[in-house]
Amino acid sequence: MEIERKEGIARTKIVGHNKKLLIWIIILLVVLIALVIIIKNLPETNINNKENNTQDNRSGSQLANPASVYCEQNSGKLEIRTDSQGNQYGE
Repeated sequence: MEIERKEGIARTKIVGHNKKLLIWIIILLVVLIALVIIIKNLPETNINNKENNTQDNRSGSQLANPASVYCEQNSGKLEIRTDSQGNQYGE
């Protein structure tokens, strides 16, 4: 880095690889700030929380079986049966 003196004021002159380094640091800071903004705006979800998953199942929010939906859309009849062990299956 060179120091240039002009009328009593000391200024630094950025040359060569130092200018490229400064540009990379600025780019990195911009990317980090963008990531922080994106992460702060993401909705809070916790997939691995067992308590949260059990509450979802108790509230009745379950996905339909695609095969059952297709069957009903094509004039089929869906019957849900429960075996002796409490397992459910469709026919």
